[in-house]
Amino acid sequence: MYLLHFSAAGQITKLATNKDLSGFVSANGGICLMNDFNGNVYATDGTPAGTKKLTGKVLTGFYYTNYIDYKGYIIFSAYNVATGYELWKTNGTDTGTVLIKDISPTEFDNVKTPPTSFVAFKGKIYFFAATPETGYELWVTDGTEAGTTMVKDINPGTAGSFKTDGTKYAFFTSDTALRSITTSLLYFSCNDGVHGVEPWQTDGTAAGTKMVQDINPGTAASNPSLGTLLGSQVIFLATDATHGTELWKTSGDTAALIKDLTPGKDSTTITSFLRFKNKLYFAHDDGTHGQELWVTDGTSAGTKLVKDIDPGAGGSYPELGESIVFNNKFLIRVSTFDISQQGEYWMSDGSSAGTTKLMGDFVTGTVCTDYYDKNTNKLFVNHKPPYLGKVFLFAKKTTNYSGGLYITDGVTVTPVVDSFNRSRGYFYTEAAFHFVGVGASGKYQYFKTYGTAASTKAYGTLPLSSIGNNGFNFVFKGNLYLHNDDNDNANHYSDLYVTGEAVLPLSLVNFTAQKVKLNVQLAWQTSQELNTSYFSVEKSRDGVSFNSFQQVIANGSSNTIQFYSATDVNPYPGTSWYRLKMIDKDGRFAYSSTIPVTYSVNSLLTVTPNPVTDILNIRLQAGNNTKSTLQLTDMNGRVLLSKQLPLTTGINSFSIPVGQYAKGTYLLIVVQGDDKQSLEWIKR
Repeated sequence: MYLLHFSAAGQITKLATNKDLSGFVSANGGICLMNDFNGNVYATDGTPAGTKKLTGKVLTGFYYTNYIDYKGYIIFSAYNVATGYELWKTNGTDTGTVLIKDISPTEFDNVKTPPTSFVAFKGKIYFFAATPETGYELWVTDGTEAGTTMVKDINPGTAGSFKTDGTKYAFFTSDTALRSITTSLLYFSCNDGVHGVEPWQTDGTAAGTKMVQDINPGTAASNPSLGTLLGSQVIFLATDATHGTELWKTSGDTAALIKDLTPGKDSTTITSFLRFKNKLYFAHDDGTHGQELWVTDGTSAGTKLVKDIDPGAGGSYPELGESIVFNNKFLIRVSTFDISQQGEYWMSDGSSAGTTKLMGDFVTGTVCTDYYDKNTNKLFVNHKPPYLGKVFLFAKKTTNYSGGLYITDGVTVTPVVDSFNRSRGYFYTEAAFHFVGVGASGKYQYFKTYGTAASTKAYGTLPLSSIGNNGFNFVFKGNLYLHNDDNDNANHYSDLYVTGEAVLPLSLVNFTAQKVKLNVQLAWQTSQELNTSYFSVEKSRDGVSFNSFQQVIANGSSNTIQFYSATDVNPYPGTSWYRLKMIDKDGRFAYSSTIPVTYSVNSLLTVTPNPVTDILNIRLQAGNNTKSTLQLTDMNGRVLLSKQLPLTTGINSFSIPVGQYAKGTYLLIVVQGDDKQSLEWIKR
């Protein structure tokens, strides 16, 4: 076992002892709702004194409770002695924690029937709730009592159309794209008492709530699942008596089988989809190649094997559920029956030839995909590079307990540290990667890294139990929270800590840099800002040492897309590296990924205006002090003007009178040594 010997990364503060607190943070970062092992509701301001019960009105329990962020509130289900489990909301205060509606005023086994499966759709929250008269049915709320109503009694009578016994599902897709305004329909599965569990759709009205199709006719169930948006269609799995469980699609009102991947009544074993370049990738065993990489575009002809990564019937078992898309490819982990290979990481552009090995020969491994999503303040599986355009990997090359932490740009894989225990958790923020490793004391400790051994620092000497609830929890108001069991109680209830590691409350959607004549145009978008002050636009000759050349004032606080831009009018000859330094009003900052823009040393040539009447202005960048020859010719190659020009390093500007030439198209030719460039210009 290798040990990590690094200096402390920062301080951590214990906020609560043996409470086993877990939490949900609102999307705007303003409300943190937690519950302890007894269901008491807690809140925190990041201090020990401010970590306390939020209210005594209700009890919660995450095995029953659902949470969703909505218009400055957290809507959740909670238990009250007088009402049982009902629909509540809170703004983070005791007085602001109120009952939305007593949906089932009559006692109705309410401990087992809380409102559940909250989904945001068309500006409201849809969910399933039960009454003695209807059982579980589809409901909607706008956060008010009057606006909380049943959408439709799909299965008339007391049975209800949805059950929570694990055999029937509410919203059969986990795809967040289907839970937003990107689609005009919300898809779910239910049993109307006549057709079994089938796919249904709703536009939010009773009349628009209807079965998509009785895929498995009669009372038998098709049990739709894994719904994923592909263009205007939803791709999903469903079962019928003829084909077993196979790929289906719908755009609403009807559904169609895409392909019988496993002919006959046998079923496919697809467990997840990866959306990439308007196609869905998945793992499937066709009975010949074993579990391998497949693709579908929603048609039968376009549903096919991508590559037999482990040739033969053994299969490579690609893990699409932990894939990440970056550098115009996606990263997957595969496992083979070949003992010499065992585990490997592969990159794929979606084609057979473009699916190649990145790293191999480890016993076990994991693509570190979980990341902090500031829109939800929770951990999700990511499908884009979560750390400055790079991805962290875990790989254990021997049977020792711990393995190595690596970082990759999709082309090369670089070791970071030798000891990383994936089972103890990790956490991405936009500024760093946090993980659990074995410290100098020989015990587990929390670490953060910027992707190098030198930048990897420990959070003091906080010990972890090998049994209890340890790991990173959430980000609240820019600080990272974690829970840790220090082995001081028989139940292994964990303590709550806040780290000194600030996380910038800003979501950078994208950052681009493009050549525009002699300039570099930079543009970026944010989807969320909180207390953001300004952006410092920086550039570098070597990608290491950066200098600021422009500052752009930020919107400050926003939950909508914000657009920003900057222009570098003097890019370096050769390659210029660009990045953003994003600064909060309290001085905290984080960096974007870096982007290189390359001009050949002698390629920066432009003319203005074009078309021109009298004076042609020429701009030319040189990599050193030199001489060049400038020529003006007509389109037949006849030389109209030729002169020697001395150039100095950087941008050189010249003006040439051209009023004497006839209207038409001409060429400007600049010769520097062996390099010749030409531009067309128009005389009018």
